[in-house]
Amino acid sequence: MIKKFTAAAVLVLALTIGATSCSGADVPKSKFQSELEKKTQLTKTQSKCAVDKMYSELSQKEINKLYTADTEKDVSATVQAKFTEILKDCVTS
Repeated sequence: MIKKFTAAAVLVLALTIGATSCSGADVPKSKFQSELEKKTQLTKTQSKCAVDKMYSELSQKEINKLYTADTEKDVSATVQAKFTEILKDCVTS
């Protein structure tokens, strides 16, 4: 049985990714997906869906900011809303 997480809970967990990031370089898709799986308990399918949508709907600058954020306050409300919607789509489908 797959645990279902609320998008808000996954956002909080995903923001812990920033603790392992290197600043300055663009975050590769594969690295973001790997960290998302490790830190949020999303399945491989769910994390791939989320990362594919993020890289399609967010700018690289927004992705980098999301990846390196330490708290929700480090990410704009707009990016948080987009990320939350993406997660809802991928976790509940």
